[in-house]
Amino acid sequence: MRRSIFLPVLLALACMTAYGAGAPQPALPLNAELAGWFSFVKQVERALERGDPHFTFQMKKMHVHAKVLRGGEVVGSFRSETSSTCVDAEVATFGIARALGCGELFQPAAPMKLRGKGLATLRQLMEAARFPAGAKEIDRLGVLAEIAENPDGLRGSFRKATPEDAVKYHAIELPELPPNGGLNEQDRVAVFLKSGSPQPGPAKMKLKGLDCHAPGVSLARELSDILLVDALAGQWDRFSGGNLHVVVTNGRAHFLAVDNGGASFEDEQGYMDKFKKWVTRFDRRVVTQLFALEAFLDSQKNGVPAAKRKKFLGFSDERSLAAAMELGEPGEWDVFKDRLREVVAHVRSCGEGAYFAE
Repeated sequence: MRRSIFLPVLLALACMTAYGAGAPQPALPLNAELAGWFSFVKQVERALERGDPHFTFQMKKMHVHAKVLRGGEVVGSFRSETSSTCVDAEVATFGIARALGCGELFQPAAPMKLRGKGLATLRQLMEAARFPAGAKEIDRLGVLAEIAENPDGLRGSFRKATPEDAVKYHAIELPELPPNGGLNEQDRVAVFLKSGSPQPGPAKMKLKGLDCHAPGVSLARELSDILLVDALAGQWDRFSGGNLHVVVTNGRAHFLAVDNGGASFEDEQGYMDKFKKWVTRFDRRVVTQLFALEAFLDSQKNGVPAAKRKKFLGFSDERSLAAAMELGEPGEWDVFKDRLREVVAHVRSCGEGAYFAE
């Protein structure tokens, strides 16, 4: 799905109408670090457009996208639409996670439009690159065709660089499972995702194959949250190989969902049903937000008196919330709402006991 270049303008006008030109506007959760990163994304976009020599591109080996470097250091990557990356879904995944209060578990991504000298440089890199015959070479030619069709700017996403100390957690994935990999349900963390299994405790556990530890209950909550967001975003590429990382902060391991472009608001390839099988135990904090979002959407239906309409994170209308979550393209929000109701129904069907112990 293609995002309209007029969406930011329409969103601004909608917000001014709904909240008043001088009134504070609602927003998704945002701390100082994340606000600084979003500001940096705009800086990168402008620098690439004018050809700032401090910012350069580097094609990633065997991948049809480019790393972005500042002063020789990788600060992120620019990705356009390919068979393995849905720009809208990657950015929206981060928005969904932020709305549910678990944004820290996902690699940040923001929309970016590549113009000017940066676009010319990427075109040259794509023209010079060669891949073995197959999907990646088709993707390379597809990116060049899109650049030719959109000489004024190539729509894409800017993904924050994966932390240098992040390590891939391969023990949890079964990459050969059709259609595109699956969860290893016997993994020492994954076993806690089933409501009938023993509750994970506060004792530290070691992740298989990695030299890091964390309380079992923390790791299990994080994995449950990631898979719940994946279900809402239509993620079909979590377990194909190396898309779930572990980072260590203050001596404690945390999961980080990276490379979230393998999601779709058109075809989730049957992974919703897999999610329902894999996860029957949930993080009450995130599910509380999920239920609140459902109640907000129900209160927006035609016929509900204005006095009974609810708010969610300060938003009082669907349109503004959808745009803030990067789900403003026609059709995406409707698909998301359908998935949300399906996930909510699944959580409720698991009963009151299907939560991690507080």
